[in-house]
Amino acid sequence: RFNTTIDAIITANRLKNAYYLRINRVLYVPNMPGIFYTIRRGDNLSKIASKYHVSINRIADINDLESSIIRKGEKIFIPNATLSNWERAVALGNIFKAPAIGRLTSRMGFRRDPFTGKIAYHPGIDLANRTGTPIYAAQFGRVIFVGRRGGYGKTVILAHPKGYVTLYGHLSSILVRKGQVVKQGQLIGRMGNTGRSTGPHLHFEIHQNGKLVNPLEMVKIRR
Repeated sequence: RFNTTIDAIITANRLKNAYYLRINRVLYVPNMPGIFYTIRRGDNLSKIASKYHVSINRIADINDLESSIIRKGEKIFIPNATLSNWERAVALGNIFKAPAIGRLTSRMGFRRDPFTGKIAYHPGIDLANRTGTPIYAAQFGRVIFVGRRGGYGKTVILAHPKGYVTLYGHLSSILVRKGQVVKQGQLIGRMGNTGRSTGPHLHFEIHQNGKLVNPLEMVKIRR
């Protein structure tokens, strides 16, 4: 309709999940295919042009650049460029698969603690189902922790590409070992009620480079 691509729209609007848009959100739609690129430390036009197979002159013309000097943090448009498969999967919410089938009983954010009654931050989401419900790896990765972890009870933690880490808590049983490489969708444990828990459920967290990410922005929940 607009003679552009989904990659152009994703990068123009910095969409984290293109399938979950707020009603009345205004979207910027570029008038040609390509992507918006944020300049990083060590970048130069020659390197960017080579990476995306576009001429330096074409990039300069599209962005009205008067010189070849670019600065970290600047945003430029690269015509006809596309996102990598990984980048597109992230933006489309396809990078992670649901770790379990269950009812969403608690979201990430501030809530009233079920034990103390005080307002406290909940760093992930809770999916409730019967004890023994299969728990799956949300993405390909390596097991970096198995065992009991304080209030999380029996826990599995996986490390993934691009600095992502996922945590699976309150398990009844763990079916992987530390150091093991797992595939996306592989069975890693079973739902339980271990640790600080009010009933059988999975507590699921996503981190990237040490920062929490809202799982509901990355995963489509299966009920």
